[in-house]
Amino acid sequence: MRFLDLHVHTYPLSDCSGLSEDQLAAFYLEHQEFVVTVSDHQSLGWYDRFVGKRKMFSPAETLYSTELSFAPGHTDLVLTTYDLDAFAPLRPVLARGERYLQQVSQKVFQVIRDPRVLVVWAHPEDPKPSWLEDEDFDFIEFNYTHLWLVNDELGLMRYLEWLGREHPDKLFIVGSDSHSTFTLGETFVSFNGDVRTGEEAWGALKAGAFTNHMNFTRRQVGGFRAGGIDKETLTWTFTPQTRTPLVTNPRVGSLEKMRSYLSDEEVESLIMRY
Repeated sequence: MRFLDLHVHTYPLSDCSGLSEDQLAAFYLEHQEFVVTVSDHQSLGWYDRFVGKRKMFSPAETLYSTELSFAPGHTDLVLTTYDLDAFAPLRPVLARGERYLQQVSQKVFQVIRDPRVLVVWAHPEDPKPSWLEDEDFDFIEFNYTHLWLVNDELGLMRYLEWLGREHPDKLFIVGSDSHSTFTLGETFVSFNGDVRTGEEAWGALKAGAFTNHMNFTRRQVGGFRAGGIDKETLTWTFTPQTRTPLVTNPRVGSLEKMRSYLSDEEVESLIMRY
């Protein structure tokens, strides 16, 4: 296995999605170079149906993930582990079937702090909620679906500058946030070498031994051109350690130059919010 997309949703477990459970299973059967995973909202039901002895996929080729959506701070975290037992404290929380968790319980904190669990701050925005201030997390997500809400390259530059400044020790990871077959396989990480198991994939993520890819062949990027896009494949490639703005504009070039012809109010108005 060589590729992974941590952020995918299926219907009906995620009622926001138009991608069925069977469609995702068919995708993984057809694309066996991908590590098997799904991050349904507050659910592990897809794994219960498809992963296990005498089921479609083996636990060895799987990373277990879920997206927890919190009402406090309107915050989303994608959690992933190679060991399903790490999510055991979450089972009572998930069984309630809430679309948004109304509180951050001790069981949630127990899982977030488990060394077997990697934590992705999904489509982050400023300000970070107070309850997350004292919690460690592993990745900042650059989200393919939310990227299409960006229609100005200055806003994107401002957003990336904030991410790099506020979280210099965190790695970037991409996620498609797929809700349909349209975006499956368009955004993914590629590991620096083949991984044989979900646990090996987890270890490569933890080590930052991967490259991020976003494929723009199916859509026109409105309003900006991202630096690093290959003109033939229209794939935007960057490392998880990237700390400089990922967008280039010869007319602007930097925030300092922006401010030379935009007012502070105009610059602040370009802060990208999801």
